[in-house]
Amino acid sequence: MYWNDWAKAVRELLELHSSPVAVTWSHTGTVGGDGSASMAACQAVFRAACGETVDMTAESCACQGGLVNLGLGEIGADATVRLSDMLVNKAKVYSSAAALQRGQRSVPTPKGAGEHVVFAPLEGAVLQPDLVLVVCDAQQAEQLVSLCSYWDGGPLLVDMAGPMCRNAMAYPMANNRPGLSLLDDGARRRASFTRDQMVLSIPLAQMHLAMTALERGAGHVAHNAV
Repeated sequence: MYWNDWAKAVRELLELHSSPVAVTWSHTGTVGGDGSASMAACQAVFRAACGETVDMTAESCACQGGLVNLGLGEIGADATVRLSDMLVNKAKVYSSAAALQRGQRSVPTPKGAGEHVVFAPLEGAVLQPDLVLVVCDAQQAEQLVSLCSYWDGGPLLVDMAGPMCRNAMAYPMANNRPGLSLLDDGARRRASFTRDQMVLSIPLAQMHLAMTALERGAGHVAHNAV
């Protein structure tokens, strides 16, 4: 699969210690994916970066926000009230229920794209990725952003507020442009991301352009050209 070869190129360019992650929405799932373990989307990303394949469904998604932001389902009225109480009154993520609602409605969710969301290390992904997620630091993210803007020179317009499942998955799926997550507190508590890590998400079409830019020599000399 052509996207498997991208993994080596990206890892060598950025000197990554983990794998880029292929994320695919599917109606059938994948062979060999672990669909039994209950986990949040942020945990699935972390596990896939470490070499595992996770086949997530509505039944195995352990996070209500992830359930909605991945388009796998909706939460009921009672769960919505509990989530609002937790994010507004306890975690103090939002000032009010209205602010929470504005955040939740700011990005369309990929509802209907598939009953399964498959997370796999890019080098071993069987399914064509809809998104490629890279767990990286700020310098590595800058190199990837430069590759993404190589052809048209356009700015990277991202939504960095809110949970990773929204700004690194729902946002790029809705807009077909890269997304950047600074990794919210919930993601850092659930998975073992380090303080300096973030997640850059690149849709398939943009990934094609970035890899073509890399083939032309872009990205390699950016920090030594001055």
